[in-house]
Amino acid sequence: VIYSLLKNIFLSADSTKKIDLTEIAGIPSVYELGKEGLQDDSGRIIQQVFFYGDEDGKTFFPPFINSFSLKEWKITPKKEWVEIKSIKGKVWIFANRPLDYDANLDDSAQIHLNNYLESNDLYPSVVVHRGHSYWLPGTISRMPDNAKIVVLGSCGGYKNLNKILENSPDAHIISTKEIGAG
Repeated sequence: VIYSLLKNIFLSADSTKKIDLTEIAGIPSVYELGKEGLQDDSGRIIQQVFFYGDEDGKTFFPPFINSFSLKEWKITPKKEWVEIKSIKGKVWIFANRPLDYDANLDDSAQIHLNNYLESNDLYPSVVVHRGHSYWLPGTISRMPDNAKIVVLGSCGGYKNLNKILENSPDAHIISTKEIGAG
C-alpha cells in the first residue's frame, strides 16, 4: 500500500500522466493548490499572520504593513491587530500587533483576534508564523484546523511539521530550514 501510494504521488507530479490522487488515494494533491481551495464560501481568501512582541517582531511589523500599497489595499488599524483587505479582490489579511510579550499583550492580542475571526465566521486558509521558532508552539496552538497553506517564517520551523499536520492535515507547508534575515 505504501509503495503504491508513493508511486502514485511521484507519477502525479507529471501532468501528462493525469494521475488524480484524490480519486486514487482519497488525498488532495501534494503539488498544487488552486485558488478555489483557499476560498471560503464567500470567495474570500483569509490569511492570519502571527507576530510576537519581541524586538524582532517590533522591528519587522512596520515594514510588513508598509509593503501593502494603499492603491491596492485598504489598511484598517485596530488596537490589537491590523486588517488588510485587497481593494480589487477578496484577499483579507489579519495580523496581530507585536505588543509587549513581557506583559503577555501579544498573547492577548492573538486570542482576541482569533475570537473576532471566529465570531465573524472568518476562517483563515493561509497562516503565517512570523517570529522565532520558540514562538511557534503558540502559533500552532492557535492556528485553524482548516489551514491550507502554512508559512513558517522562523529558523528551525521545519522541526514542527508533524505538529502542524496533526492540527491541519491538509496543509501545504512552506518552511525555512536555515537562519533567516527578516
